[in-house]
Amino acid sequence: MTAPNVSRGVSGTSSGPSLPSSAIERWPPACTRFTAVAGVDDEVDPDGTVRFTVTADGATLATTPVLTNSSDPYPIDVDVTGAQHLTRHR
Repeated sequence: MTAPNVSRGVSGTSSGPSLPSSAIERWPPACTRFTAVAGVDDEVDPDGTVRFTVTADGATLATTPVLTNSSDPYPIDVDVTGAQHLTRHR
């Protein structure tokens, strides 16, 4: 089961809100996957870069390459079975 709408603030379009620099969430026990699409809003300075990291209970599960506003959206899909806390960093 993937938790519905837990990636608040992550958007696959340029009109979505931005992700805070770090967000920690208590993870629902029934959820076994975290999925998101990471990217940079195309309204951002063309020289800006970002790298996203997802950790569960302190263990790194996914790290994107460095993304720019010209990068394609980057899908994230990780197993979070048994995780109690999920942290997303940028």
